[in-house]
Amino acid sequence: MKKKIIGIAALALIVVACGPSSKADYDEAADTLCGCMKEASKEDPPGMDMTTTNLGVCVVELDAEVVKNDMLIESIEAKCPDVKDAFEEYVKNM
Repeated sequence: MKKKIIGIAALALIVVACGPSSKADYDEAADTLCGCMKEASKEDPPGMDMTTTNLGVCVVELDAEVVKNDMLIESIEAKCPDVKDAFEEYVKNM
């Protein structure tokens, strides 16, 4: 009986650890992306829109599971709404 309880508890921990990311994880990823985009845009040549290029560089820092989740788009909209539309288009083309 003890082995069954320990086995179930271990399985539950594995499921929780591998489960979906929390809102805080998406907010953190959005912070990372927004900060990266802000820094990258400082180096854009005058008059050139480098948003897609900058997104390609900044998305590399994020986990693929997080990038393709709609919760990240919600977090981006809250933290850097000027990046949201370009990010959605970028993810569609991934």
